Formats: sequence, structure tokens, C-alpha cells
Amino acid sequence: MNFDDTPAEAAFRAEARAWIRDNALHELHDELAAAGFGQPALRSRDLMSAARAWQQRKHAAGWACLHWPREYGGRGAAPIERVLGLPADMRADRGIPFSAVPTGGGR
Repeated sequence: MNFDDTPAEAAFRAEARAWIRDNALHELHDELAAAGFGQPALRSRDLMSAARAWQQRKHAAGWACLHWPREYGGRGAAPIERVLGLPADMRADRGIPFSAVPTGGGR
């Protein structure tokens, strides 16, 4: 099997990495890196507001739900693009997936 990216996959991966590089909440890196898994603690700002800000930033650019149609705020991404986009998202969060932090409603 050939696991190399196709040219389209490589372009998508590069686009995802560039967007993350330019938009991640870098100012929170040190605090998130020092936090324990399942126990993320921010001293500089409320965790929920930081998580919401990250999700809102991703949503505004169509990166929050890659597989959703563009008309609903997604990117209309193919299944492989969801796989390629996730590692970039996790690296930006430095292993603390803001996407796993509940950011609204419920209860």
C-alpha cells in the first residue's frame, strides 16, 4: 500500500497546518502544556471562555466541523480530510483538545 499523500491531500494538510499556525491560541500554549490530562487549568483566563473562543475561531473559518456542508459552516471535507485535519488541530492544542471541552448548552 502507498500511504503517501496525494497532491490534493498534501495541499489540504498544508492548508490545515498553516491555518492552525496562524490562528491557534498561542498565548495559552505554556499553560496548556503544563496542565494535566483531564485537568486543564488556566490561570490567565477562564477555560470555558478560551475553549469557546477557539471553537468560534474555527467555526468562522469553516474548520470546526470539516465534514459539514459549506452552507452550514463546514468545509464539505472528504473523510480523508477529516483524518488529515485532526492531527494539526491536536498539535495546536498541544495535546489538550479544546474540541473535547464542552462549550455550550446541555443539562
